[in-house]
Amino acid sequence: TSVALDGNRLVVGALAEDTSANAGGKVYVYDWNGVSYDEVSQLVASDAQDDDQFGTSVSIDGNTLIVGAYIADSTGFRQGKVYVYEWNGASYDEVYQIVASDAEDSDVFGISVALDSNRLIIGAHLEDTAGLDTGKVYAYDWNGSLYNEVSQVVASGSPLQLASGGKVGLTMVSNTNIGLGTNFPTHKLNVKGDNQIVKLEPSDITNPVYSGYENNLGKGL
Repeated sequence: TSVALDGNRLVVGALAEDTSANAGGKVYVYDWNGVSYDEVSQLVASDAQDDDQFGTSVSIDGNTLIVGAYIADSTGFRQGKVYVYEWNGASYDEVYQIVASDAEDSDVFGISVALDSNRLIIGAHLEDTAGLDTGKVYAYDWNGSLYNEVSQVVASGSPLQLASGGKVGLTMVSNTNIGLGTNFPTHKLNVKGDNQIVKLEPSDITNPVYSGYENNLGKGL
């Protein structure tokens, strides 16, 4: 259900993969070698539980990888959780976990994530501050040891028309700007390298392995 690209590194989430728990989720990491993508890492949540759907959202910037598990039962039912990883030169180390400061049941915090340098944006599209299930976006800054929450954003307009936090993307985020969206595109993952289209599937695929809401790797870029 998620893909992210930074330089030659590609990250793909498979939210209902079963290695760690039933629909616990998994993230696959690939590096482009000039001809094809080589798998270099697989990640599962350190505290995986059934139906967490780790890999719902991913974002990468340099050595930092962010992974959302939007229906993880962090401190309550389906509140959601986000994991932060750092590349150590050979593998990813989990260095941090984030839950919403005002978490409530079914907020689905982590359904979307976006990282730009030290700023991290996390969507919770069923949060209720502006109205039932209208959503909220949280902004954090990295201070060298942890992420400090610096802002919360809800969309303006009628609560019946809003679902902010449903989609935040790296192209929408900078140190001063945040873009919010509500759409959920439904495209299979195809990676274009020069004049070549590369189709990727998990190296350990089973049937079914959901990488989205159907059997499609990386559905929903």
